[in-house]
Amino acid sequence: MDNEIFQKEITKRLDAIIRLLAASSMKEASLTEKIFFLNKSGFTPKEISEIINTSSNYVSVILSTMRKKEKIKLDGQDQPENRAIVTPLNGETRNE
Repeated sequence: MDNEIFQKEITKRLDAIIRLLAASSMKEASLTEKIFFLNKSGFTPKEISEIINTSSNYVSVILSTMRKKEKIKLDGQDQPENRAIVTPLNGETRNE
């Protein structure tokens, strides 16, 4: 039983260290940049909100908006006017 308590305490302290490192490495970043970075680092919205001192709902909204923008950006790349064609004979490019 003591070993289990000890492991939980170590885990709690390591989590605190991780949060401090994450927060200190992003002092100059905007709130949105911090959310993006922490999300890509594997943190949940709840964990991100604790690190940057905001609500998890706000973090979720920002992440949702970022996903929508990324989807629009990716969908836009499939449009013919955004593709460049390289002709094998002369190596010139032209827009389709």
